[in-house]
Amino acid sequence: MLGSRHGAIRPAKTNAYVCWSCRAQAQQLQRRPRRGKHTAATAEKPDEELHDGRQSQDKSQEREDKRPKDQIRARQRASESVDERLTLSQQRYDTLKAQFERLQERKRHKALAQQSKPVARARQQASKPVDKWLTLSQRRNEVSKAQLERLQERKRDGALAQQSGSVFRAPNNADRSHPALRAIDVDKLFRADPSDDGGGKGEEENLSSVSWRKKYSSAEGRASKPTLSHRPLHITGSSSSELDFLSAVSQQRARHAASRPTQPVSYESTFNHLLQSRPFPAKSAFASPPPGTQTQGMRTFHSLRRINQHAVAHEQHDDMGTDLAQEGATEKAGGIRAQLRQWQELHGHEEDIMPELPQEDLPYDEESPYNSLTRLPSERSMNQQAQRAEEEQGRAAFMEQLGKEGFEGTSKEQSRFMQPGDLVELTFSMSERESTMAIYIQRVAQGLGQYLTLNGRWTHVHDAAVPYSVSGWIDPKELEPLMKHLPKPETALDLEQLRVQAYTEDLDVPREITGPLIARLQVFSDEVREIYRRNASALDDAHNVLAHETDLRYGSLVSAATALLKTPADKLPLPALFTVRKALANGGFAFNIDRRSHRLTGYMQIRSKQQVRMVEKVRDWIREWQDDLALRASMDENRRGRHKPLKGAQILYGFIDKSRTIVAKQRQNREPVPEAGNVGPSKTRLPITSTSESFKVETEQLFTEHEAEIVKFIEGWCCSQLYAGLPRLLSLPPLILNALDLYSGLELGQHIGFLFLQELGAIMPHENRVRFDQHLLLPSSQHSKPLQNLMSTLLTMRSNHNLRDSLSDLRHDWKALPVYCIDDASAQEIDDGISIEDAGVDSQGRQQQWLHVHIANPTAFFSRDHPLAKMARHMGETIYMPERAYMMLPRWATKSHFSLAPDRPCLTFSAKLNSDGETLDHKVTAGIIRNVLRVTYDELESQVFGKDPEAEERLILTVGGMPPPDRNPPSNASSLTEQNRNDLQRIMDLAQARSAIRKRAGGIFFELAQPEMAVWQSTRGTGLAWDHPYRSGSRTVYGDPVIQLQTQRMKNWFTASRSQAQVLVSESMLLCSEIAAIYCAQRQIPAIYRGTTSISANAEHPKKERWEELLAQGKQLPMHLGIPYLQSMGYTVLRTRPLKHDYLGMDHYAKVTSPLRRYGDMILHWQIEAAIRWEATTGQSLIVPPDDKTQHDRRFLPFSNQILETIMLGLQPRENMITRAKRYSNSHWASMLLFRMHHFKEGGSGPLPDRSSPETFPGSLPPGQGGLPFKTLNCFVQSRPELDGYHRVHATSMELNLSVEMSRPTDVDTGLPEVMQGDIWEAEIEWVDIYYRRIMVKPLRLVAREGL
Repeated sequence: MLGSRHGAIRPAKTNAYVCWSCRAQAQQLQRRPRRGKHTAATAEKPDEELHDGRQSQDKSQEREDKRPKDQIRARQRASESVDERLTLSQQRYDTLKAQFERLQERKRHKALAQQSKPVARARQQASKPVDKWLTLSQRRNEVSKAQLERLQERKRDGALAQQSGSVFRAPNNADRSHPALRAIDVDKLFRADPSDDGGGKGEEENLSSVSWRKKYSSAEGRASKPTLSHRPLHITGSSSSELDFLSAVSQQRARHAASRPTQPVSYESTFNHLLQSRPFPAKSAFASPPPGTQTQGMRTFHSLRRINQHAVAHEQHDDMGTDLAQEGATEKAGGIRAQLRQWQELHGHEEDIMPELPQEDLPYDEESPYNSLTRLPSERSMNQQAQRAEEEQGRAAFMEQLGKEGFEGTSKEQSRFMQPGDLVELTFSMSERESTMAIYIQRVAQGLGQYLTLNGRWTHVHDAAVPYSVSGWIDPKELEPLMKHLPKPETALDLEQLRVQAYTEDLDVPREITGPLIARLQVFSDEVREIYRRNASALDDAHNVLAHETDLRYGSLVSAATALLKTPADKLPLPALFTVRKALANGGFAFNIDRRSHRLTGYMQIRSKQQVRMVEKVRDWIREWQDDLALRASMDENRRGRHKPLKGAQILYGFIDKSRTIVAKQRQNREPVPEAGNVGPSKTRLPITSTSESFKVETEQLFTEHEAEIVKFIEGWCCSQLYAGLPRLLSLPPLILNALDLYSGLELGQHIGFLFLQELGAIMPHENRVRFDQHLLLPSSQHSKPLQNLMSTLLTMRSNHNLRDSLSDLRHDWKALPVYCIDDASAQEIDDGISIEDAGVDSQGRQQQWLHVHIANPTAFFSRDHPLAKMARHMGETIYMPERAYMMLPRWATKSHFSLAPDRPCLTFSAKLNSDGETLDHKVTAGIIRNVLRVTYDELESQVFGKDPEAEERLILTVGGMPPPDRNPPSNASSLTEQNRNDLQRIMDLAQARSAIRKRAGGIFFELAQPEMAVWQSTRGTGLAWDHPYRSGSRTVYGDPVIQLQTQRMKNWFTASRSQAQVLVSESMLLCSEIAAIYCAQRQIPAIYRGTTSISANAEHPKKERWEELLAQGKQLPMHLGIPYLQSMGYTVLRTRPLKHDYLGMDHYAKVTSPLRRYGDMILHWQIEAAIRWEATTGQSLIVPPDDKTQHDRRFLPFSNQILETIMLGLQPRENMITRAKRYSNSHWASMLLFRMHHFKEGGSGPLPDRSSPETFPGSLPPGQGGLPFKTLNCFVQSRPELDGYHRVHATSMELNLSVEMSRPTDVDTGLPEVMQGDIWEAEIEWVDIYYRRIMVKPLRLVAREGL
């Protein structure tokens, strides 16, 4: 075989693919007619009259007449077969060409509509070579069509001649060798000489070349090609015979067949790669370069598919037009060789096949040129979910990280950033294709990583789409030779230009450079396959080995490999871990990973055998039902009446009939809104009173146990996303929805499944699907029975808890010292309090103060192995949602034992400060507080600092009726004395001094007023009652909850208008965290420190110089500069050693202020308490001099450094997940409120209700009588639209202070300007999507550039 690479794809179980020409040759041998004895004898007899290259037509006629009639008939049949193929080929060519032209025109129109002007100009500039090539291709098509018409005319003439008495003729030297044939310039046949004007070097030489081509064409058969994408071996010397040449070709073909197969390029890649793969034509715009020109970048390729080879061969044949014309003149009209040549010429024009048409088994890959014609499936399937999640996280990063400590930066989900040389696994989450191995090269634009794959191609994939990696697999120095051959796009425009460039240029790294790396990947891959082969039985049975019968299990990759391979963890080689990971990934539904953090943690969920059987059972029922539907369609009425479906089909038929009945009844109470993925409000309205709630529920049991399992199956699809990445399971629920005939004409996606469950009553009409997150794993989510059992155990401990204070003998009694606990009015658990004491004066007469921060101390009452600690570790944090709070520690424990209150224990962090806020000394003591004063932020502002919080403009939107009165804990603000006010003012002065210190150290300050959501069902307080999915039949909900949004108009986050109360609390909490970090660092206590790190930037932000200039002048940053400045500072990470926190301007930082709601804070408390006990017992200090590098014995601590490293792997991803869940929950209820106000004109805007006149409260307006107080919104664009890969832009509504998604202005009206970061646009709400929690707006006009 000619060529260096074998065009085969991966082995299949049934049909093993080989190189196209090898396959064609085998097929030709199978269908070649067997010659008779006379023919064989004639072929073996030498014909000396032909040795001089001259033959007369008379002798040819005599020899033809001697041929037996059966041979003539055989050739006639062969000719008819060729005629049929010619006709089919012509029809296929015409059809596909028309499709190509239509789709190409459609693509151009779509591109022009979507492209921005700069990108359009770049595309137009870069696409000129492609347009030029298309023009040349059209000309070649016209020439080929003319040739076809001439050949068809000759065929008709030959047919007429046969009808007049002549017989079908063919030259009789087709199967003979030519000993005297002069040396063939093989390269001439594949590349026209640039010095040749098209006429060749003479008729005799052309005839010799033609003779070789005719001989080669006959030998290869009708389905093969005489030219390939790789050039054959050159044969030199005047004495070389054609037999020698064919022998050389056979040897090379044998070597080719033994070469390692590679996967074929995609159709689009082939189509757009023709320019660089074709030889240099003589008469073309892409002329051959002069001798000596470096042409390494213009390499050809080899592919399995016949169409790709024909497209390349067509290019080569076009360059030999003169030879073809001369050859056609010497042939007999209508001869078999003319027929074959005609067929070849027609096949060569199949290059115009539209690349978007999917062919054979390779999927449509519209991004393939961007991957340098990679043979991988579309990157889009790997990138789209990860990139969308990344953009969403970045968009809301600032809003989600604001707590009592203030803004602490954004945490990167994959905090262990990949480094050059890492081995990674690239998976395809949108399909069940096998993953591939690659080497991480470098970071490029838009958060993408550049990878070298096993097939030698580079590709760009989002980091978050890589589920597994091995650090330091290749020395980065070994990658340096690749760098000069790899593109490095730095902006979205660079990526776009790279896509266009790949249409006309070969962007691959030369094979001799990537060869050593690919060889190492191949060796690793071989080791993986060998390990799998030796352990196939255990790996294929992995779920039975690892899973529990009824309970969900968690496991790590190492623990799974140890159990399956029977090998100790410390002896597991990397290929073994990789093998086990791939085996578990192929387990389908049985194993589940969180793709957002699996690469970092290695954790996986092992679903119970019972759950897997349930899914398989429902899947089998659906298949039986589908088969029965097909069977019934073929029956007449009599047979249908006698037909008895299988059990699964009967279950589905019954479920569908009952579901239709239930939905019809439910629609009398609520209307479905498919575009929102939710039902509308109830037509029955119920006010909240002391004896009634805002909604009531009626149930009716209709479903059998089997039908209830179908409901659970659909619930797993659209609520819990259990079947993500499993297309075969994802395709089943839409079949049921389609059979219901309730949602005709709609795309039956997961949002419609969610709507269907609401109409059944399986889930509530206002359901927040965040709680169904399979990775969030809330105790009430019914995902894990052990977790439910643990929750039950904690509830039973209320009356028999047996909690004892382990530090009772070491506690300092703070007696009458006032402790000020400042929090929201609705806060139920109080973590922290602040107090101040005089500490005298320094040598210069300046006043010194002791500032004490008292923190609740639950960890002194139980160890890390206690059930309370186990639940805390699982939860990670308390999750506050508007409808309910999911407590890390049970409410009875926090409220009755641990929350700060008079006579409660605490852990006190104290700092001795001077008037400038500088820390002179610090200490940590266990204590007990007596005098506790609770004050809210608003009360502190109004009664101490003299600021009226009501003076700030606040928008209040309410739907569903009047909220009930608040039932918040009592406040002590009214009992504050003058001394108390003086204390708080002194604390405020120190807080401002501390703030100035952090600002000088580079700390970032900004204020963000977050919207507050509240939901009511009854007078018992905010929130909703607990409920679970109802799968037994119909559940009808009459009425709806009351929803209220309180927000302030958006303003510049970087203005110096922070609330003084917020500054006082946040600076005190940061001081406390700094003391804790320094305390642990001085004593070499392993702790969870937090700091910032950054990854290598690609290109500097275009506005960087502007924000640096403003910062140098000490000026405040406008929004359009402040946001990118924050984004440029890196991410927050966790470490076991101190590191600088750039966002906070602190060298030591460890969270310690909220042990009642954060597990990470509890860990630090356990460590500090152990150190306090050890120092008190031994009378020695654990402080180590800074220059002491000795590793001291710390085995008395609960957590070692190694244990903390393991905990941290899952802690930060868990914290990020909880932060997202809280943000998603607020977004859900904000979307639900706007959904009812915008779509149903319910509720209204107004101040807090007057209890004396509930009928005049705007929130009580029923549907059709209320609505939003404004028709349009002003939307601030905080993202960079030029980097957004979607047709919508992320923005913030300034009136509501809520995130919205705005259509690109140029998509709405081509007369509107392009959108830019910092713009303010006037827009109107289009619709509200409840399922995806999105508020969709349409831009109307540009209000201002750089408006904030």
